Amino acid sequence: MNDSSQTYDARQPLLASTTSTAPRRLTPGQRAKRRWMLVLCQTAYFVTITLLYQMAPFFPVYAKEELDLTDATIGVVFAFLPCASCIMAPVTGYLLQLLGYFTVLLAGGVFVAIGTLGFGFSKALGGFLAFRAAQGVGAACTYSATSAIMARLFPSDIEKIFAVQELIGNVGFALGPTIGAGLFQIGGFHTSFIVLTIVHFGVMILMMATWVPIPPAPRVPVSDGDGGSEQMSGRKVVGVREVLRMRHILLTVLCSAFVSSAFGFMDPVLSEHFLNVLGDVSPAMMGLMFAFPSVTMAVATLLIPKTTALLTKHVTLALGLLVMGASFLTLGPTIKVSSNPWVQQLVALGLAGIGSSWGWVPCMPYMIEGIPPEMGHGAIDMVSALFNGGASLGEALGPILGGSLTG
Repeated sequence: MNDSSQTYDARQPLLASTTSTAPRRLTPGQRAKRRWMLVLCQTAYFVTITLLYQMAPFFPVYAKEELDLTDATIGVVFAFLPCASCIMAPVTGYLLQLLGYFTVLLAGGVFVAIGTLGFGFSKALGGFLAFRAAQGVGAACTYSATSAIMARLFPSDIEKIFAVQELIGNVGFALGPTIGAGLFQIGGFHTSFIVLTIVHFGVMILMMATWVPIPPAPRVPVSDGDGGSEQMSGRKVVGVREVLRMRHILLTVLCSAFVSSAFGFMDPVLSEHFLNVLGDVSPAMMGLMFAFPSVTMAVATLLIPKTTALLTKHVTLALGLLVMGASFLTLGPTIKVSSNPWVQQLVALGLAGIGSSWGWVPCMPYMIEGIPPEMGHGAIDMVSALFNGGASLGEALGPILGGSLTG
C-alpha cells in the first residue's frame, strides 16, 4: 500500500514519526515524554500568571503614597499588560510557525522576567508603563505557545487538558496576589519582584535542560490539480485572515474577549458596590467574596467534558455568555433572587464563575475542531495566539468600561 492510500491526520500525536503520514500509537517512552512536557508547560503557565498578577494588592497603595499617582493612572499601568499582549498576539501566531514552540516560549519567559524586574525597580511612570508592556509581550508568547503545545501534544484529549490548564491558571490568579502581598509586607516593594523572578528563572533553566524536541509538523497532502493524485506540500505559514475567515473562530475569539472583560469590568466597581449593598464589609471578607467566583468556576470546569458532551461545545459557550449576563443582572440587582443581600450577591458571584467556565474553557477545543485538516498545525498555532489575543482585549477593555459606565 502506498503512502497516498493511508489515512492522513494533520493533527497526529506529537513525538510520533514525522517521516510517515500514517498516525501510530505512542511508545511508553513517548508517552512519558509527553506527560513531562505537560508538567513543564503547565508549570511555566502557572509561574507566569503568578508573577504577572502578584502586584495587584500592593502596587496601587505604593503608587499613591510614594509616587503620587492617581487612580486613573494606576488603571492605565495595569491595562498596559493586556494591551501589549493583544497587539503581540497575531505576531506570536506567525512566530510559533516560523521559530518553533521552544524559541517562542523561552523568549516569552525572558520578556516576562525582564519586565518584572524592571517594573520592581522603576521610579517613574514611564518605566512602569514600558516594563508592564514588556510583561505583556512575554505573556502573549508564553500563553500562546503553551496552548499550541497542548493542542499538538494531546489532540484527542484537548478538552480535558484545557480544563486542567484553566484550573491551574485560577490557582495562579488566586495565589499570585496572596504571595505578592506577603512578600511586600516582609521585605518591601522590591522583594516580591526579586523572589518571584528568581523562581521564574529556575523554571526557565529546568525547561532548557529537560525540553523534549518537537518534530516539525507533517507536510500536508495537496492535489496536483490534474487527475486528483496527491503530493506532499511544502511548509505553509497560516495567516490571521485565513483563520478569521472561519466564522466559528471569529465568533469564539469574540466570546473569549467578552468573558475576559466581565471580571475586568467588575474589578474597579465591586468593592464600592459591596459597601453600598452590604454595609461595612471587612477587607478579609471582601477578599473572600472576590475569590468566590473562582470556586464555582473550578467546580464547573471539572465538569466541562461532561457538560459539552451533553450540550455540545457551541451551546455551552452560548450558555456561558447568557449565565454571565444573568450574573450581572443579579448583581445589580435587576433580577431579585433573595431578600437577603448577602445571598443575592453570592448567587451573582457564583453565576459569574459558572458563566466564565462555560464561556471560556471550551473555546480552544471548539475552534480547533472546526479547522480543516489540510490547514495543518500552523492554523492551530495561529488560533492559539488569537484566542489569547481576544482574552487580552477583553482584559484591557473591561476595567475601562467598568470605570466609565459606573463612574
